[in-house]
Amino acid sequence: MIGKMIKGKYSIMREIGSGTVSTVYVAMNLNTNEVVALKVMHAELTEESQFLRRFRREARLLEKLDSSYAARLLDYGEVEGLNFIALEYVPGRTLDQVLKDEGSLEIERALGIARQVAQCLAGAGAMGIVHRDIRPANVMITASDTVKVTDFGVAAGADLSHLSSTGILGTPHYLAPELAEGEQADVRADVYSLGVILFEMVTGERPYDADDAASIVLKHRQDPIPSTRQLNPEVSQEVNGLISKCLAKEPRERYLPLQLVRAIADLMGEAEVALGVEGALAGQTLGHYQLLERIGRGGMATVYKAYQPSLDRYVAVKVLPIYLAHESGFAARFEREARAVAKLDHPYILPVYDFGREGDLTYIVMKYVEAGTLKKRLGEPLDLKTVLEIIAQVGEALDYAHQEGVVHRDVKPSNVLMDKGKWALLSDFGLAKMAGASVQLTKSGVRVGTPAYMSPEQGQGVSVDARSDVYSLGVMLYEMLTGQVPYDAETPMAVVIKHITAPLPNPREMNPAIPETVEQVVLKALAKDPADRYQSVGQMVEALRKAVTEAPVPAEVVAPPPPAEKREKPIVVKKLEPAHPPRPAPPHGTMTAEMRPTDMVRHLLFEPEMISIPAGEFLMGSDPSVDKDAWDEEQPQHTLYLPDYHLSKTPVTNAQYAVFVQATGHRLPDHWKGTFRKGRNPPRGKADHPVVNVTWHDAVAYCRWLAEVTGRPYRLPSEAEWEKSARGGDGRIYPWGNWWDAKQCNSEEGGKGDITPVGIYPQGASPYGLLDMTGNVLEWTRSLWGEDREEPSFKYPYDPADGREDLDAPSGLLHVLRGGSFYLSAKYARCAARIRLIPNYFGLSSGFRVLVAPGPSLDSDPLRTRQLC
Repeated sequence: MIGKMIKGKYSIMREIGSGTVSTVYVAMNLNTNEVVALKVMHAELTEESQFLRRFRREARLLEKLDSSYAARLLDYGEVEGLNFIALEYVPGRTLDQVLKDEGSLEIERALGIARQVAQCLAGAGAMGIVHRDIRPANVMITASDTVKVTDFGVAAGADLSHLSSTGILGTPHYLAPELAEGEQADVRADVYSLGVILFEMVTGERPYDADDAASIVLKHRQDPIPSTRQLNPEVSQEVNGLISKCLAKEPRERYLPLQLVRAIADLMGEAEVALGVEGALAGQTLGHYQLLERIGRGGMATVYKAYQPSLDRYVAVKVLPIYLAHESGFAARFEREARAVAKLDHPYILPVYDFGREGDLTYIVMKYVEAGTLKKRLGEPLDLKTVLEIIAQVGEALDYAHQEGVVHRDVKPSNVLMDKGKWALLSDFGLAKMAGASVQLTKSGVRVGTPAYMSPEQGQGVSVDARSDVYSLGVMLYEMLTGQVPYDAETPMAVVIKHITAPLPNPREMNPAIPETVEQVVLKALAKDPADRYQSVGQMVEALRKAVTEAPVPAEVVAPPPPAEKREKPIVVKKLEPAHPPRPAPPHGTMTAEMRPTDMVRHLLFEPEMISIPAGEFLMGSDPSVDKDAWDEEQPQHTLYLPDYHLSKTPVTNAQYAVFVQATGHRLPDHWKGTFRKGRNPPRGKADHPVVNVTWHDAVAYCRWLAEVTGRPYRLPSEAEWEKSARGGDGRIYPWGNWWDAKQCNSEEGGKGDITPVGIYPQGASPYGLLDMTGNVLEWTRSLWGEDREEPSFKYPYDPADGREDLDAPSGLLHVLRGGSFYLSAKYARCAARIRLIPNYFGLSSGFRVLVAPGPSLDSDPLRTRQLC
């Protein structure tokens, strides 16, 4: 076989091992110049179906297995009657070779190797994979003692046979009793085999031996577990007990893989350095989630970026400390609190997707947000405008949660994610209560809650309510205004005592620029007695808004601007000045002129990002000699001049529309109705999706509200303005050019089958940089089509003065939509394609984007002589 070419690219270089099923070679992939381990099935066994199935099964299972402790599958197939698998080449020796060369190993080294194998088994077990043949020859050891488990060739689900035509699957010396008896086996059979390996590593001998395989199997089933200490007195009682538990005859008495990892970590003293199992899971699978990398660690959880294959998305998985699983009442408390938190559905709350337990590990799955935390922005005072924006958002999230009966208990800057720099997302609701019913102290300090932000009553271990969150939010406010927390000490317990007994340091002594009115809000929020505080977070936010408004100095001078390298990039291409002073939007459920404090702030965050479209000519409509899909209603193609304007970079999102709905009490999109309760919120996990199920009238109402709140003349675009923004001045068929490419947008050809978040097709941007101008959702324009669905009343050339932009036209006339959608084909994705629907239509693909025309005078543009949306 040396020198033979497999599949036209794998050149076999040398043999490195052979077993009953296959021979392993080092080979070179000539296409990539990558060295691989090539496993080739013995030719004489290809006709024996059991072996053939076993070989092919290995390839299928390895393709699914994603663990840093398992040899990675690169390729597999059949060429000229030879079945092969190409695996990651692991330089090093098998554990079998190590034991032959070195004899018994140092106990700490043996435990380290066993822990890595157990971590591999945990990842495989989460996918329903049982190795069934864990033995030293299948464990590769690198020069740095990193482990790679190989040969999952006999791994399978419980429905597969346990015996081959020639006898027992697996190696008798390492075979679990239940496998030998042909019983159903799970991953604890592999733990048994690992126990045998660990026994051999620390003693140099196997626990059971005999002259024949049947006698060895019988000893595994019947003989008492031998003591490692009789063979090696240096083995401690604890290590001997761990090995004995692995070798228990009954599977239910053994460790699960993750439990074994933790037990080994405890023996090696790793609990003291906080790298127990919950801190060392990168590369493993937990539930349905592949843990990719550790991205955070705190006193109550370790956070991983993870991948969820079933929904093809990244998530954040928060793993709670393993010791909690052993506390009385934790399981019931965790499930109760997790269910309550998972129901929270609010634009300023990080969504919880899932939760679960696996062995001793308890985890919560949340939306993954590539964002820094508020903590990273602190260290110096922030300006009042920023302070108010963030406190208002966090406050609204807390107010909503309190109405739902959930108290946070751990409000702090590190639990506030700053999505895109300005949108606050509050995380870790209920985590403190999951971890403990009240504050718990250890010899190292406070274990539940964060001392610097903890209310006096929480520090005393008494029952808390929403006013405890008011206090913690007050500490955050103090820190944002002064650059430091009010209390500090050498130990966590000392900080807690200061919250309970010490007078509050005056905020203005830390930062004299703080207005007195704002200081009074801080002092009341941080009152020692809950009865003396604001009785709700909403009251506190309202008081802060009023204090900022009444401040005698401009908000901008409260703190210096951040250094240039820390400043946020502007989200508006060209600054839009208000045409008149902003007027408040009506509060939820009323039409009064006074606006809630949070509403006054939220429009700054949910006002769409606008792109400047310069004045000039463009080609409107289609030329059938260029565009084979051109429709009659798009002809003739003609040149049209438009003055400058701004159009939103993406369609209006659920999050942006939610602010409008909450502020005005406007009709909810139909698909929201199953998901909101008191908060009038969009579907969970869809904040960044375009809003749909909106009528033309809904879109107009949103524009009017946004214009009133901001003082800028927002409206829907005409179809001419929409088309110019999509194709630029050169008459291109699609935003990116004259060729069709399904990868540039979300259309029927792309196969997504559903709406996607805005902005995920940057390669399909228009010449001006607008996103999603084609595909995903249809977009309402202000333009009329007419009465007859087949024949437009308003034909080309486009004339804005012929009545097609008349907002007072009869309500029964059809309106024009543009842009195609996820369920429409490429011909609808063309920039010139015109769709017509009645204005009362709403569906899962009807959305919109908004336009604003800058400048003090609107009279020169026929579109702007009428009532703005």
